[in-house]
Amino acid sequence: MSTVTCSAMSREPSTAHTGAITVFGQTLGTISLTAASVIQFLKIPDRAKIIDGYCSRGNANGDVSVSLNGTVLFTASGAVAQPMTHAGRGLVISVTASDYPKYKVVTGTTASATITGTIKVSITYTMDHEDNTGGSA
Repeated sequence: MSTVTCSAMSREPSTAHTGAITVFGQTLGTISLTAASVIQFLKIPDRAKIIDGYCSRGNANGDVSVSLNGTVLFTASGAVAQPMTHAGRGLVISVTASDYPKYKVVTGTTASATITGTIKVSITYTMDHEDNTGGSA
């Protein structure tokens, strides 16, 4: 088991209050991971509402489950791009007042014994929704 941090993790999440914001994270180059490894893809800010997203693989070897605070957004198997699960759409991020930093991390957990290739995740969210009070993430 190991942890991989994508380059998108070095950027602070956008909290612009109008329009849709799309963020993208991917493993750099070809990686080789074992079962139960964790990939930190990107950050989603407090009170963001998830609109949509996808996960794609550059290699058909291995399965990855992509989650945001316990809610599975994608289960990627093989090299086909996977759409977001129904549970992920409409999810509102909620960070308590005592929490720091003020974002949640989209992570991937490897399910297969060996994972190789590039893994890409794209999430679209908005900050200008009516329910800007937080939710279940």
